Formats: sequence, structure tokens, C-alpha cells
Amino acid sequence: MIHGDEFSDLIGPKFKTLINKSGDAGYQLNLYTQTWSDPIAELGSEAKVVQLAGNIGTMLIMGVKEVATCEMFIKQLPEVSVSEIMTVSGVTDGVDAIGGMWFTSNNQDHVSISRVPMILPADIVTFPKG
Repeated sequence: MIHGDEFSDLIGPKFKTLINKSGDAGYQLNLYTQTWSDPIAELGSEAKVVQLAGNIGTMLIMGVKEVATCEMFIKQLPEVSVSEIMTVSGVTDGVDAIGGMWFTSNNQDHVSISRVPMILPADIVTFPKG
């Protein structure tokens, strides 16, 4: 097992090869960074970092304060269906000069389903450290 803290400092021309070959060689890489902006700044391109990230198997995210880091992680998660129920109730009463008094009640449940992100950046930035 190889741990690479502040992995943006380790990025070089052969780093992608190291990531690709380490699994076949029986090694597990654990790479750590404070923000997603660190490797972008090091490689000079978000496209290159996205390509690099595509070669990393599993990503974990903990207490993060940078929204760009949260968004990078959230883009990989599916949207989920959320049901919303709105209850509507009403009554009408009155007096009919010919027929006397009348009363009507009405109860309804309206269900709507929408697709939303599984989590939001605000959810992640509120995680405690560790």
C-alpha cells in the first residue's frame, strides 16, 4: 500500500502510468489532497486532472471546504427521485333559500416526483473533519 499525501506534489509525466500499473503490480495507492484545485494548478488543465481521476478506482471525500472539490465529487453521483406530497383540504358551507343548508368537504393529496442531486456541496462542507 502506498500513501501519497498532497498528491499534486507527486504528479509528474509518469504519474498516470503509476496509477494504471500499481493495481496490476499488487499495490494499492491512497492519494490525498486538500482541494481539487491543487492537482489542476499542478497540471495546468482541468481536463488532464479529470483524465487522471478516471484512472483512480475509488474516491472518498471527507471534511472539505472548497466548493469545486465538492462539485467534482457530486458530478459522479446519480440523481435521485424525491416525492413531495401536498395535502389540500377545503370546505364550503352555505344556505340555499329553497333547499336549506348545504355543506361540502374536499380532501386531496397531490404527489409530485422530481429528480435532484443525491447530495449538494453544502452537505459536504458541513461534514466534520475526519
